[in-house]
Amino acid sequence: MSHHHAVNEPRGAVARQLHYRTLADKQTGAWAIYITHPGNQLGRAHEPLELADTHLPTVLFQVGRHPHRFRGACLGCDWESDRDDTNVLQAVEAAHDHTHTGWRTMPAVHPQPPAGRASTWAKQVTAAYPDGWFARGGPVLTIRPGPADRRPLPGRAPGGRGYDLPAPASTRAPAPAAAPAPPPAPLALIGRMERHARVLVA
Repeated sequence: MSHHHAVNEPRGAVARQLHYRTLADKQTGAWAIYITHPGNQLGRAHEPLELADTHLPTVLFQVGRHPHRFRGACLGCDWESDRDDTNVLQAVEAAHDHTHTGWRTMPAVHPQPPAGRASTWAKQVTAAYPDGWFARGGPVLTIRPGPADRRPLPGRAPGGRGYDLPAPASTRAPAPAAAPAPPPAPLALIGRMERHARVLVA
């Protein structure tokens, strides 16, 4: 769904979020950064009031509208997606197409394990991705267990800056091979089993 901008409507995720903070009536259909997504706290105490120092993805939504409309956006410039989506993942993916060209070709990895092994996972994943990828806010692509688990997870990439995104089907690692058949029993053991069976039958 394409959209048009009003002449006086602020453009860009940061400008929209700060404008939203000034509104007395927050349910006016204004666009703001979606809750839990990067930049949602802009305009609150101790939060920066300027653009990020690099291109970083986030998501806008139209406040008070149901069903929600989402739009990919950038925290480092005034770029916004030229379409609105009803699915937040599609908006997040559009934002990454702007901020991290080539993200769809990154390797797919298994999701982060429990806390006890998270640091080892982060080191292994960081080594598998380009140098500086996660420092620049790049996403990690994870293999999700089923089609229902397709949520984009902000701040879940190694380093805490980028998203954890469900891997596109074309980038997923192949399914593990079936477990090998157990080795045959030694011939001497088979002989003893056969003799024991004959005794039981007799």
